Amino acid sequence: MDLQRIAAKLYVTDFGTIGPGAAEYIPIFHRWIQSGELSGLPLDVADYGHVTDGPGVMLIGHESDRALDLSDGRPGFTYVRKRGASGALRERFAQVIAETVGGARRLEAEPALEGAVRFRPDELGITVFDRLNAPNTRSTLEALCDHISAAVADVLPGAKTSLVQVGDERRPFRVDVAITGVAQPTAA
Repeated sequence: MDLQRIAAKLYVTDFGTIGPGAAEYIPIFHRWIQSGELSGLPLDVADYGHVTDGPGVMLIGHESDRALDLSDGRPGFTYVRKRGASGALRERFAQVIAETVGGARRLEAEPALEGAVRFRPDELGITVFDRLNAPNTRSTLEALCDHISAAVADVLPGAKTSLVQVGDERRPFRVDVAITGVAQPTAA
């Protein structure tokens, strides 16, 4: 499968730490663009914090987007690879997971947030936005399960995973990944 649009989301530990008015993240994301330390070509920051259950504050890029994501009623940090992915499936998933974990850790370390935001080390959401090549079916889960589990272990050494498919066939393929064996994720 030649999957390009892959997303991963790490959830916050305390839902109350991120409210609908996530304006304090806008200057942080602008600083990330200015630092030149992000992979790909980051372009702009967009505030969708006013949208109920929406994407929150997004850092839009050419190859990928990053967001303080408020969707699904579970705030978190999301990284979406849109284009330019290369390598085997396992490598593609690992790259997306590593960028997600790295972005979440970077937010946790932001001085302006004073440690207010923490991310769960035991759960990760993975979505593939390609309903033609990866429909939300049991056969897709069977085809991708080993790639996703191996990618998690590549990024989080020692991690054991359990995958649960989420949603129905009308939605993009999505799994929730329960992670054990890792105290605190670290970027690879």
